[in-house]
Formats: sequence, structure tokens, C-alpha cells
Amino acid sequence: MVRDLATSLKGAAASAGGIDGAQRHAFEARRLEAAGDLAGAAKEIRLAAAIASDRPELTAESQRLGRLVASQLADQYRQQADYEERHKKWAAAALSWAKVVEGRPDDMEALTRGALALVEAKGDLHRAQRFALRACELVPTDAAARRILGRVYLAAGLQLNAKRELERAVALDPADPIAKSLLRELK
Repeated sequence: MVRDLATSLKGAAASAGGIDGAQRHAFEARRLEAAGDLAGAAKEIRLAAAIASDRPELTAESQRLGRLVASQLADQYRQQADYEERHKKWAAAALSWAKVVEGRPDDMEALTRGALALVEAKGDLHRAQRFALRACELVPTDAAARRILGRVYLAAGLQLNAKRELERAVALDPADPIAKSLLRELK
């Protein structure tokens, strides 16, 4: 029985080229990346990481390639989000903006429009808050980002937080009619 097992293992190694499946997928991922096929490379490295979940370097490589693919696709998702917003398909727009943010985490427009789309869709307000807070972190003096964060807080029923952010928005841009209107509604 041991001899049969050894023979079987040798045969499997020979048919696999003497390397394990994870190595094969990792090698194919490197080849595809060098050839410019980032999506294919990301798929292969995900397979390698799944086969060898105990190898953190494969997981790190999978994350790196995933970020590259997301960045590469961000422009397409931006166009899709614009279209969905024009047609008031807020849930779909929120998903598309989230994909833009995934590829470009410091894109102010994607962060703020993603947050707004989530509010309009009555979607994940925690995600909307993360987007709006990130926009405010990037440019603390952006009145529109503060107003959007205020709208997120309003949608979440957090009146005090909403009031604070809307007051900041009005202080940064005293001519902002939306922030002023939202503040009047709070009072």
C-alpha cells in the first residue's frame, strides 16, 4: 500500500511538472502580469492563495494584483456610475462608485458621490459615513464634503453630528444653500 501511494505521488508530481498547484498558479500569474493581463494574473494568484492559504506572500500578492485591477477598471466604473446617477439608479450608482473608490481610495469625487448615492439609495450608511469621512480627511476645508457628511448623519438619524457638520459646511461656504436649508430643517 505504501509503495502504491509513493508511485501515485510520483506520478502526480511528474504530471504537475514537479511543482505544487499553488506554485503553478503563482507562476502563471507572474507570466500573465508580465504580458499585461492583470485580470488573468489576479485570478491565477487568487487560486494560488486559495490552494496554499498558509502562505501569506500569496495572499499579499493577491491583494496587490486586486488593487491594480481595481485601479485599471476605475474609469469604466466612473462612467457607469455617471450613467446610473443620471437615470436615478442610486443603488447601482453606489456600487459603481464603491468600485471606483476601491481602485482609487483618495478620489474625492468618487468618495463624495458614492456617499451621496448610498444616502439616496437608503443603502449602507456605515459605508457612506466612511466615504464622507475619508473625503473630509483628505480635504478638511471642503464645504461640500462636510455637507455630504452632514446628510449621511441626517439619514442615519444622528442630528447632533449632522448639525455639527452642516455648521462647518456653512462656515466654510456661507453661500451654500443646501447646507443652510438642511440646518434650518434641523432647528
